[in-house]
Formats: sequence, C-alpha cells, structure tokens
Amino acid sequence: MRLPIMPGSEKYYWSGTHEGHVQEALARELSAGMCFWDVGAHIGFFSCMASKLVGPQGQVISFEPMPETRARLRRSIDLNHLENVLVEEAALADISGIRTLSPPKPFDPSHDERANSLTPMWTVVSGKGEPGGFEVRCARIDDLVGTVSSPDLIKIDAEGAELEVLSGAMGLLSRRQTKVIIEMSDEDSTARGRKLLPDHRFEHLGANHWLIS
Repeated sequence: MRLPIMPGSEKYYWSGTHEGHVQEALARELSAGMCFWDVGAHIGFFSCMASKLVGPQGQVISFEPMPETRARLRRSIDLNHLENVLVEEAALADISGIRTLSPPKPFDPSHDERANSLTPMWTVVSGKGEPGGFEVRCARIDDLVGTVSSPDLIKIDAEGAELEVLSGAMGLLSRRQTKVIIEMSDEDSTARGRKLLPDHRFEHLGANHWLIS
C-alpha cells in the first residue's frame, strides 16, 4: 500500500499498525465481490485495504467531506492503481442537508492519546470543534441506498458523529444483511448504540471498535 502521509503525525499509517483489530475484522469479513463503505475514509488506509479484499468484482465507496484530506484520498487511490473505489464528498449523518464542518480543538498532549499519532480531524458535531469551518453536504445512509451499491460492510469513524450515522441507517440495518464496524468512544455511546439496535449482536473488536451484525 502506498499512501501520501504526513510522516511526523501519521506514524501508525506508515508502520502499518493503525487499528490492527479493525484490519483483522476487515480481512475476516470481506471477500471477493463484496461492497464496502468507508465512512470517514481520511486518506484511504482502510479503503485501499478493502479494495484488495473485495477485488475487481467488488466495490469500495469512500466518504470524506474534508477537501484537503479528500485530495490525499484520491492520491492514495491513484498511487495504488485502484479502479474499484468511488469517492463521495458527503459527510454521513442522521439528517440529509447542509451542516458546518468545524476545525478540531487543539490537542492536549498530556491527556490526548492521539496527540502523537494521527492528525486532528474536523467534525460536523455541534460543539465538538472550534468556531468557524465551512458548509458540507450531509446525507443519510438510508437515502443513499439505491443510488449507489448497497454495502455488505460499513466502517464508521466520523469524529463523534458515529451514532448519528448509525441512526441514519436503520432501514438498511433492519434487513440484517449489512454489518457495521463502528467506533464508540465510551460506555454511554455503546449503550446508546445497543439501544438503537437491540436485536443485533455487538462484538468488541478492540479499543473503542465494535462489529455490529
């Protein structure tokens, strides 16, 4: 895999150790011909991995609303000569429409474990980011199904908006044909996720990541 990384702040990308438990889940759950949605694709680490796993008959749809990051995502696709990855500019949420993508709050190295790993992320969650930012298009997963290939597996890493994204997929997930890898940062988030999908199975993958099936 070739990625246009920032060496000083994205060491877990170039070392290949980024969220190993998520990598293992993708390798286990994806196979040739499947469709994978990467919600919060960033520069495409998981999109590139999934592209290889689903093969030329499969498809990857990568959602990344941040223009500068999306440009690096497209560069990753080009560097790896991937022909089965489609990039979507929208942020996913629980309501379709226009929202503000806000800049990240500064990291506190003494308290934030990610301060020396990945670059800070922008967010559409009100109050989570700094003032300012710019407007982006948001869409619900249920509104997108039928306009693009339906996913067999979705990975959701949306900088605090994960449960909003999940709320926008209730119709799709009620069919019990799509699995979800989601980051839920604390016990409250996990409890809210279970309440949204009380009949689904939640498997803890590691750190803050869960597989919902």
